[in-house]
Amino acid sequence: FARIAPTHKLKIVNSLMNQGKVVAMTGDGVNDAPALKRADIGVAMGITGTDVSKEASDMILTDDNFASIIAAVEEGRSIFENIRKYIIFLLSGNMGTVLSLIVILLLGLPKPLLAVNILFINFIMDGLIAIAIGVAPPEPGIMKRKPRNVSEGIFNRESLIFTLIAGTVIASACLAIFMVLLPSDFQGQEANSFILTMFFVTLILARIFNSLNCSSINDSIFKKGVLSNKYLFLGISASLLLTIL
Repeated sequence: FARIAPTHKLKIVNSLMNQGKVVAMTGDGVNDAPALKRADIGVAMGITGTDVSKEASDMILTDDNFASIIAAVEEGRSIFENIRKYIIFLLSGNMGTVLSLIVILLLGLPKPLLAVNILFINFIMDGLIAIAIGVAPPEPGIMKRKPRNVSEGIFNRESLIFTLIAGTVIASACLAIFMVLLPSDFQGQEANSFILTMFFVTLILARIFNSLNCSSINDSIFKKGVLSNKYLFLGISASLLLTIL
């Protein structure tokens, strides 16, 4: 559309928003102000834009370069996905830990973890590895994907299913190790240090493998590559070293 009145620009924005679209409006003149104000995000030109258009906008493009908008969208998509991966990793790992502990306690078996073990796991998982997932670079092809549904939150249905499956697998692995190593003539005594160590190491390794699962929502780690996120690689290496020590 060219040479249209401010009311027509506003009608176009309203029409798109009524279709469920997320609308960005760019403008630099006084006649763009109503549409800039109405759109989900109004983008004013910082160099050529009028004061009225800048006041009505949510964001000012300081270099008047549309490529900056594309870069901002890519960064926003990447941040959103990293937050989702971060939450999935923490919830699935913690669910596996808690579920295995609950089952063991309900069966009347000895405690598999000491307090210091739990603190150590929280330190390396919630600290080193989770932060590494949260600062991952944008995934290849992120700008070729369709925009997500505006009503979809960070934790959607697929995320819930993945979290339940991953948490169950982690808990099952830890329980299997514990039950196999526990003596058949167990009579309520405390578990020895070897059994405690094996449960502890299994839990750490299971959650490290889960971090590789969570490094990408759409692609397998075999397709993406372990070294695609150098921070995660360093976090895993540091975690393994600390566990060995």
